[in-house]
Amino acid sequence: MRNRILSALSLGVLVVEAPEKSGALITARRALEQGRDVFALPANVDSATCAGNLRLLREGAIVAADGWDVLKEYVHLFPSLAGRRPKMIPMTLSRAEEPRERTESQRIVASERTFPERNDRKDVDKPENRDYIDVHKILDSLSADERAIVEQLTDGPKHIDEIVDGCQLPAGRVLASMTLLEVKGYIRRLPARRFSLAEK
Repeated sequence: MRNRILSALSLGVLVVEAPEKSGALITARRALEQGRDVFALPANVDSATCAGNLRLLREGAIVAADGWDVLKEYVHLFPSLAGRRPKMIPMTLSRAEEPRERTESQRIVASERTFPERNDRKDVDKPENRDYIDVHKILDSLSADERAIVEQLTDGPKHIDEIVDGCQLPAGRVLASMTLLEVKGYIRRLPARRFSLAEK
């Protein structure tokens, strides 16, 4: 129950280090069930403590090499920050800079803070001046699953759930094929778990 509550309160879940049998993986599963994003830190393939990370990445989790890889998925929720990449914050603080215990009034204010409503259907469709790859030139080089995904995107960007539904294939197979298509440079990831064909 705790894992389900944690994921429900979040826009996304980041797995930093998770062995094969880890509570973090349970939270990640709950996040997927609830339509939340799942991020995973690329890990050492020889490390047993990171086996869960590798499994999540194989299944289509978003690669999070740094903090911006997570933040950029939600920048559309904060239009004033669009196009701005924050400066890296030093990881160490001097004693004078260490965070102090918040007062009771500060805790109350923080608990009442509201966040922008999540909108996975945000309109980020293709602008008129975008020129996407020619699908007909790449179809012969694709597997059947990859071809089904590319054909789903010929009408414009789509949410991951729409792609899975349109392909009528198991979600795991679709996510694995989409990862390969990203690596090949045929599709690209957009904010809010949407995908489009890559630009020329």
